[in-house]
Amino acid sequence: MSRPDPRDGLPQDWDDDHAPDPAAIANATRLLAMIRAAGVVPELAQVGYWPTVCLEFDGGRTLVEVFNGSFEVYTLTRPGEDASLFTLTEHDAAAPDVLDQVLTAMRRSMASNPLRAGKDG
Repeated sequence: MSRPDPRDGLPQDWDDDHAPDPAAIANATRLLAMIRAAGVVPELAQVGYWPTVCLEFDGGRTLVEVFNGSFEVYTLTRPGEDASLFTLTEHDAAAPDVLDQVLTAMRRSMASNPLRAGKDG
């Protein structure tokens, strides 16, 4: 019996000519399985500047860029204005608790969004 693909139902904005690195997709799939189980669902998956997977949350205010060997969690301080205004945490994909680290960073980012006041994240 095969497990369901955690990417099912998630809009993915890439094609075969401009797709993320297979290792980045594998890391994103691991992360998606974990965060979906925790009740956190991204709005979109798209290819990043590098051959990465970018997962978008909170209308683009929280972004997770998934590389072949790491994860970066961005909190945009003024979404829709100047994308250079952000905070960043980096996480090594080889760390045994990396998925927990990324989920914690994502929850902090989403909790700091004034538009989410009173919502779980």
